[in-house]
Amino acid sequence: MKTKTIFLSFFYVVFSTFFLPVFGQKRPDVSEFVPQYVTVTKDIPYVTYGNRTLLLDLYKPNTYKKNLATIVIIRGGGFRIGDKNGFAPMAAAFAKEGFATICIEYRTIKEALFPAAIKDSKMAVRWIHEHAKTYDLDVNRIGVIGGSAGAHLSMMLGVSGDVTALNPDLNSKLYKVHAAVVLEADADFSTATDDKNLIDWLGVSYSENRKKWELASPIYHIDDTDPPMLFIHGVKDHIVPIEQSLNSVELLIKNNVYSELIALPSVGHGFWGTKKWFDFTIGRATLFFKEQLQF
Repeated sequence: MKTKTIFLSFFYVVFSTFFLPVFGQKRPDVSEFVPQYVTVTKDIPYVTYGNRTLLLDLYKPNTYKKNLATIVIIRGGGFRIGDKNGFAPMAAAFAKEGFATICIEYRTIKEALFPAAIKDSKMAVRWIHEHAKTYDLDVNRIGVIGGSAGAHLSMMLGVSGDVTALNPDLNSKLYKVHAAVVLEADADFSTATDDKNLIDWLGVSYSENRKKWELASPIYHIDDTDPPMLFIHGVKDHIVPIEQSLNSVELLIKNNVYSELIALPSVGHGFWGTKKWFDFTIGRATLFFKEQLQF
């Protein structure tokens, strides 16, 4: 990864005339990659809370010559629903490109409120450190990508490595990532104070505990120690407005952090769920990760 002193911060927009109708389009499928190019090890335990053990799936290219740069894949679901299989095609696609990837499950609102999902995601990064030798993983080349709620968690991994209240313990070095790709993250919860989903996840309204809402918002943790970040956002996203990414990139640039924004006109929320935009996302994110993780 390039050092901070030579990071170039810039605003990068890709223009497109395509509209994204999510329904009726071909969707990505893990069978395109497994087992021809990629090997999967399913249901590896990575953290246990009482009687609850969280699992991850590890994807690796069938052939490789050295320890692998590793990408944590975090699915969306509004902190309410979803499992580690939801982003399996994405994990497999990156593995085909030569990365190791891990698809993780994390606790939703039904099991635990904020900051449980953040700490779960960080424990997945810790798992990479603890099992690097076993699985040929490179702890100095860890990336993260997520969509929607998973994008929020991905951005959090990038910006909150030194935030004690959000770390599982005081060993912040075990939770550091070196590059992040953020697909439509709600970075500033203070702009959505009437969102019932957020109120439920945080367990309190904005008026009752503004500090907690800010603690849960990645944008409040941005500083000059953050890793390079790539944001991809649909301009027609009516669930998470593109201003969330615009404001994040602006603040990252002010802090001299390398950041890019790819804005997709006429595209709505969850664009990566269709084959065309899935392929675009994998292609652009692969270039970013290969550059930033010295692939």
